[in-house]
Amino acid sequence: MVLKKTDILMGKEHYEEVRIESADDTIYIRPLTIGEIHQISQMKNKALGDYTANQKGTTSKKRMKSQIEAQAKMNMERLTIADNKADIKTVEWGLDNDGNPDKFTEQDITNMIPKVFYEILEKVKEISHMEDDEVEGEVDTFPEES
Repeated sequence: MVLKKTDILMGKEHYEEVRIESADDTIYIRPLTIGEIHQISQMKNKALGDYTANQKGTTSKKRMKSQIEAQAKMNMERLTIADNKADIKTVEWGLDNDGNPDKFTEQDITNMIPKVFYEILEKVKEISHMEDDEVEGEVDTFPEES
């Protein structure tokens, strides 16, 4: 059987009941669409600031020597605010489904206790395949400076 367009696009309508241990109850969440994931990524990356890199290199018959000079100017407050807003939006979109009769607003989500908020956030990221495992694996295997 071949997937149809309607089958592929119905992901946003799919939701599942998950247990939130910190609330000792269940709630319905849905995976984020690729468009929503890209918006979350843009929200976070927009606050990164300016980054420039220059590579200087010299060569000789036996060795090639290269040096990279990088400069980054980041506003950590702006970065933290952007990350927090992106996390709130992730939870808001994840809770926006027909399984939850009441619509959760941004204000509702900011009023959640942290334990419940972060548990829901992780569940939404998990079913949306937004885990950071790949990045962490790359960082673990990144060559150390010599």
